[in-house]
Amino acid sequence: MILTIYDLSGIQSYIFATNKLKEMIGASFIVNEALFKNIPVLFKEKNDAWEKEAQNGEFSFNDNDKKKIVYIGGGNALVMYKNEKIEKEYTRNLQKMIFGQAGGALKLCSASINVELNDTKKLAEIQKDLMLCLDNQKRITPNVSTAKGFSINAHDNINFETVLLFNDEFATKNKYFKTEMYSNKKKQERGFNIFEGLEIGDINITDDFDAFQKENKKNYLAVIHIDGNTMGIKIREFVQEQNCSLIESLGKLGKLSFEINKTYRAVLSKTVKEIYKNDSGTIPFRPIIVDGDDVTVICAAENAFDFVKIFMDNLNENTINSLGENDKLTAAAGIAFVNIGFPFYTAYDIAEQCCKNAKNITRKRGFDGEEKDNKNSMDFQICYSGVTNSVSEFRDSNYIFKRNENEKKSVYKLNIRPYIFGEDIKEIYGYENGFDETKKNIIGKIARSKLKGLRNEYGKGILAAETYGDFLLARATDEDEETQKTAELLSKPFFPDLPDCDEYYAKFFDVLDILDFIETEKESGVETDE
Repeated sequence: MILTIYDLSGIQSYIFATNKLKEMIGASFIVNEALFKNIPVLFKEKNDAWEKEAQNGEFSFNDNDKKKIVYIGGGNALVMYKNEKIEKEYTRNLQKMIFGQAGGALKLCSASINVELNDTKKLAEIQKDLMLCLDNQKRITPNVSTAKGFSINAHDNINFETVLLFNDEFATKNKYFKTEMYSNKKKQERGFNIFEGLEIGDINITDDFDAFQKENKKNYLAVIHIDGNTMGIKIREFVQEQNCSLIESLGKLGKLSFEINKTYRAVLSKTVKEIYKNDSGTIPFRPIIVDGDDVTVICAAENAFDFVKIFMDNLNENTINSLGENDKLTAAAGIAFVNIGFPFYTAYDIAEQCCKNAKNITRKRGFDGEEKDNKNSMDFQICYSGVTNSVSEFRDSNYIFKRNENEKKSVYKLNIRPYIFGEDIKEIYGYENGFDETKKNIIGKIARSKLKGLRNEYGKGILAAETYGDFLLARATDEDEETQKTAELLSKPFFPDLPDCDEYYAKFFDVLDILDFIETEKESGVETDE
């Protein structure tokens, strides 16, 4: 038999190539269709046929079978074919389908190895050989694009790709599009919804954030990227543990893939229903990627932290049966807060960097995933115009100050993030006892203009922040008791307040940094910018 793995790459750059949500939605559908829909269509099977076997951990391959799906998910698919001739035929047709749908913007790589159903080789050895072959194919397979002709009449102003004239029911008369952008628009306007399986009642997810813009106000969105912790390690360990026949092992692998997809979709559905339980009609929320443990959504900025917190709480309540009932699921999240006109591709890249940073720093703080003690974590970044593509470089340049005290150099860091979820985390980087508690202690307790003033002074340096803290305390003498208490808190802007410490952290900067993005009218304090 021939065991073939398909890998779809270029997903993020394809989806976020446009700043128009409707085209992005169409691209999301095409990405979802590429493997989840195209392979069953090609095999002339029902979409969920493989899932019905997989959820029971079953896989079989009989003399009459020419091809069979093991699993689809996580941007790849595993398929068994009867022989090499059949494999090449179906692989070629799949490549043609994806090429036609995405205009060459998505790259499909495949790798195949010969196997026998009664092979004594363990699944781990077979998978290792298959992945080595796939890695080699990905290196040597070039990107393919359509032969679009010469740009005699029109080209795209940004990347100078040829644009073509379309004139049908999906395009305005004499309207030019890049081919892949047109296919995105066409898919979206046909009413396709890749998340039709989300059980969220009567709530509708938006396809146009512009409809939620408020006049005379800045409008902000949050791009949230969530990725499961150590899922790759867990899958490798699962594969290593398989000592049964190849057929049985493939059945168990298909079940694992099915369970991961089902669990993360269920968690997403539950989270959306909880956050928007009091809403009806259309909500300012849109899933962009939901594939395995990889989740990317866009929502109104003020809902971002609630979404991540509730998602993590719901995720903690789940386990993947195939991995063991005691293996609690955890994840990391990255949030990019952006203006509604900010380039989504850059926003996604920053959200992904924040997600990786949350994983790495959490591990360094003593929650090592290899010890199964990993925690849910979250990092975020405000995407102003000065933010570079590298979050770490931006923070090194703008968030770290040094001061000599008695010939001893002290380091001051503005950001405490990333934050770790859990009531048991008592340190300053705990989300509940650190970030959220700080937010409750200062927002709405003192004039917003004063909070913004401290945020600006933080950016000028250590002395400026300390001086402004003294100013707030002095100005609060005639205020009410609650204001005085908050001013006293803000008067010591760095933590810890110890003379012999080498490293200090800004107590309030992370909260003040997102003041404009999360604040509601009730939290605005007694004094406004106006």
